[in-house]
Amino acid sequence: MIFADSAYGRDGLVEIVKETFGWILQTVLRPVRAEGFVVLPKRWIVERTFAWLSRCRRHSKDYERNPETSEAMVYITMINLMSRRLATAKS
Repeated sequence: MIFADSAYGRDGLVEIVKETFGWILQTVLRPVRAEGFVVLPKRWIVERTFAWLSRCRRHSKDYERNPETSEAMVYITMINLMSRRLATAKS
């Protein structure tokens, strides 16, 4: 299941994702009577992950020319994050 902003629910993207990949694209809608900033369920997970990635200087700009290298850098950053958390959890 993929959670997305309500803008991604337009133009038949939900059906295209389902037919092409077999995934379910669920749009996270804003509450009807909400005013101002509102934390949307599930969407904060993505925003938090992007914030963790942006703490690594290599991700501040798109330096990579090859998408596979960029993907590898994301893996390295997340491995670094998880290994630090595991190390402090065992101490």
